[in-house]
Amino acid sequence: MNTSPITYTLKLFDPAAHIFEVACEVVTPNPKGQCFYLPAWVPGSYMIREFAQHVIDATAFSNNEPVTLTKIDKATWRAAAVPAGQTLTLIWYVYAWDWSVRAAYLDEQVAFFNASSVFPVVVGFEHAPCTLHLPRPTSASQNAWQVATTLTACRQDLLDSQGFGLYAAPDYYTLLDNPVVIGTLSRAQFNVEGIPHEIVLYGHHDCDLS
Repeated sequence: MNTSPITYTLKLFDPAAHIFEVACEVVTPNPKGQCFYLPAWVPGSYMIREFAQHVIDATAFSNNEPVTLTKIDKATWRAAAVPAGQTLTLIWYVYAWDWSVRAAYLDEQVAFFNASSVFPVVVGFEHAPCTLHLPRPTSASQNAWQVATTLTACRQDLLDSQGFGLYAAPDYYTLLDNPVVIGTLSRAQFNVEGIPHEIVLYGHHDCDLS
């Protein structure tokens, strides 16, 4: 079991075409070749979900040079071995058009995803700490968008006022348990028996959150 940290970056690559760009950075990849796969399940929904079918392109790089990436079954890719000391980065594009709580969705109004539908498992690193980078969108129409998630910030100063920045999870399985929604959100905070809570709504609603 390898515990070197894994870094994921998710960009809203093309909202009109419903495409996320996902990068996965492995600092100490398997010297015999690193495997990646997408789960066929999501926590709390006990059916087979063929998330890998939505990966529309995948490439790998190390030291700014391409690395051979081979798809070895319907949900698994293997990157060729890279020289010792070099970081391996997998980049792929995910078609996100499932408007449910189980998978991933992206359009010009909102983004939502569960980790298992967009982030690959790095084989052998399932229990390694994970960092998630959510860069701020560059489109002017998304200037007011905010991030809502129960993931923990790496440090509070690494998040901007709208929640874009760096988040952390102690392992891949914790990452799976924290969905993310990004968009123009309505939010309200309240306490129950001294415990802070927050409710987040997207879209038209008649709730009074004052």
